[in-house]
Amino acid sequence: MPEILRDIYAYLPRVGEFFQRVAIHFMTPQLSFGSDMVFRLIIAALATGLVYFSAVLVLGRKLKLKYKDILVYLGVFVFLLISQARLVFVVSFNIVNNYALAMLLLVSVALIFRLGFKGDKWYKMVGVLGLGFLFGTSTEISPLAMLGMVMVFVIVQLARKKMAFRELFSKYRMQSLVILGTIFGLAFFYLGAGIGDRATGDYGVLFDYVSPMEIFSAPAATMTALLGHLVDNIQLLFFAVPLMLVYILLEFTIFKKEKDRNFRLWQCLLFVFCGLYIGASSVVSPPEYAYGRFMAPIYLSIGVASLMFIVRLVEYAKAEEKGLMIAALVLSGVAGLMFVDMGVAYLNYNLEMGKILYAIEYNPNGAELIVKDGYEEFGKTEMDRSLIFSFRQVTPFHW
Repeated sequence: MPEILRDIYAYLPRVGEFFQRVAIHFMTPQLSFGSDMVFRLIIAALATGLVYFSAVLVLGRKLKLKYKDILVYLGVFVFLLISQARLVFVVSFNIVNNYALAMLLLVSVALIFRLGFKGDKWYKMVGVLGLGFLFGTSTEISPLAMLGMVMVFVIVQLARKKMAFRELFSKYRMQSLVILGTIFGLAFFYLGAGIGDRATGDYGVLFDYVSPMEIFSAPAATMTALLGHLVDNIQLLFFAVPLMLVYILLEFTIFKKEKDRNFRLWQCLLFVFCGLYIGASSVVSPPEYAYGRFMAPIYLSIGVASLMFIVRLVEYAKAEEKGLMIAALVLSGVAGLMFVDMGVAYLNYNLEMGKILYAIEYNPNGAELIVKDGYEEFGKTEMDRSLIFSFRQVTPFHW
């Protein structure tokens, strides 16, 4: 285990990579009972936790057995699987191990602020500090965008002279600790031996990495490259700019007299987070196949903002329970259809690939694969897309 941890820190000190490297030693190409099942259940728990915590982020409280809460929970689930963010969950274990965990940590940190988490017990403080550290090591961009958003909040509070810096820390002690942990995590991440190689090696070439430090030596070329990346990265997400601005505008007009102003604050914060994330991501231009997972936090933010708007609209219109029940039933039907569509496609693929994987013998020398029973060629190994929602995973040979 220590050797695995050293190798990962030298390659990419991301918490998802640590988890993944451990998981691949116990998981098998196809479902099997034992240690493989344990890790598959952990991954399912991460994805389920992300949906649940995102719904809590929308409502600002724990979920209850109410139609509105069911609507929000299923809304998060359906949105994640119809948007480009679904590439995090249905493509490969490599992606879901990294990005589902990273998104769960992002939402968990956001909940520390959304729920106004408080406490003076030492174990709570240590837990929050540890959460921040893990978040800081989750991805390259989300922690930076979160820190930028918090800095904007602090500067605004200080500029308005609502309270001194010491008072801010005293009032938001847990929030300060999670940010401190994030800073420690970022330091641990960016001091990793493999970060430089990642920026200048094959990854840097594939993602067309541009170092912001080059602006001092070649300002014109660097700014041109960064702006080019910004345009490339935002083109599929540009619809979110007017959409989220409309949500904010309605909060300050139609919903102005509503007592709960947290929705207004979080609509603004989510918009700021998206702007900072897009800005920070302009150092790279992810290829098309990686776009969905790279921009998944943006899609999640859009979904949360949209569901907050829907909840606000439902409360403003004083929607009847019967209407909410019908909406919840419709979303339940959509979620069920997704389950069947995915289940049929993945089960068929499992049966097809089972024959091929069974024909491969373990080769301890690491040379060419040894194939038995007359299988000289694998033939077609790619999965056909599911019939309705076009779900598809990569082959087991690509993990």
